[in-house]
Formats: sequence, C-alpha cells, structure tokens
Amino acid sequence: MAPAVARDAACGSLSVADATALFGEPAVSVDVRTPALAAASCFYGTNGASGQLLQFRIYASESYYSRAQHADAQDVSGIGDQAFVSRAGPSGLVDCQFVKQGRVYSLAYSNTTGNAPAKADALVTLARTLAGRV
Repeated sequence: MAPAVARDAACGSLSVADATALFGEPAVSVDVRTPALAAASCFYGTNGASGQLLQFRIYASESYYSRAQHADAQDVSGIGDQAFVSRAGPSGLVDCQFVKQGRVYSLAYSNTTGNAPAKADALVTLARTLAGRV
C-alpha cells in the first residue's frame, strides 16, 4: 500500500512559476477548500481579464482515474502508467490525468476567454514535468 499523500503534496509539486509559464501571465495562489475526495490539491489563477485557472489534485487511489467519463479523451504516452487529455470537458475545461504508483494526478485548466483547448498541449507538457517530480 502506498504511503498517505501529504496535504501539501500538490502545491509542493506544482509551483507558481509552472502556472505562470502555462498562463503566459503572472499566476497567483487561489485559496480553495480541498475537495473531500482529493488527498491534496493546489489552485492557481490570474488577476487579469483572462480568468485563467489551473487546478491540480492528487487522489490516493486509481479508482479516481476518469478517462471513461470523457468522450473525447485521447491517450497520452510516456506519462506515468497511463494518461489522457480531454480538450472538451464540462464548461470548456481541459483535463489531463495520469496514474503513477497507484495514485491519480489530475490537472484541469479553464479560462473566461473560451479558448482553453488551445492550452491542451501545454497542459500535457506540464503533466510530463509533474510526473517526473512526483
């Protein structure tokens, strides 16, 4: 059985600099109560009109891997044990998840400009980076 996930593990792996690079503008930490199902979570947003938001959650069990819930999911190779990206999630959300050592790592990106899918490849690149850190 894998050791418990530290509550600060998500923000310990995903930095403000990572979010800033994804956004193309300064990122700020967003205080959000950790969802009950996630073992750890970290959220970054922007103060600008783009309304960009990056969510990173770590789940302690593979049962949270949600590829089957995304009709447009595309498998991504070379990230953990399995991975996918969904460019057309609910409300324009881009979702990228990977499984590594029995845990699910979930990245979700959204913005208010309606072009979130344009960041899908960059989100996959960020997932690759995070997979090397966790």
